[in-house]
Amino acid sequence: MTSLRTTAEGYLLAIEADSISFDTVSAWVDNLMAEMPDPPPSVIDACCAGEDVNALMANMRQFPGELDLAAACQQMLFHMKNTLAEMPELEPKIVNKLHTFALENGDAAGDHAEFMRGLERELGQADDGAAAELRQKLAALLDTGVAPPAGA
Repeated sequence: MTSLRTTAEGYLLAIEADSISFDTVSAWVDNLMAEMPDPPPSVIDACCAGEDVNALMANMRQFPGELDLAAACQQMLFHMKNTLAEMPELEPKIVNKLHTFALENGDAAGDHAEFMRGLERELGQADDGAAAELRQKLAALLDTGVAPPAGA
């Protein structure tokens, strides 16, 4: 079972990549609070953050449970895929976030780390044919994303 901390991190990574809205994450925290009979202080504090993105994010980083960064990465990929399908103009931002994530957390990116690190540079240098092939590989990577657990 995915820990609350891991699910929160998946949302946080998606916020940082502009792949999910603050309102969506805030609503998830509110629903979480409503579903928990005895919510931990970090959930209560996150729920009370209001419109303060930094406070929400800081409190979510304190959610209980062991962090599985690889699983959080899978959730980030899921959100990126949905965002890219709706707003293809965000591709450069998503590619940059993949690059940064792989540089900072190569182990969590697993077999995709090298591709994620090099994608931004390669897309910038590619001709149309090579760029199309790289975008197909990006789509395949995003297809490996996993939705956050329901109700968590």
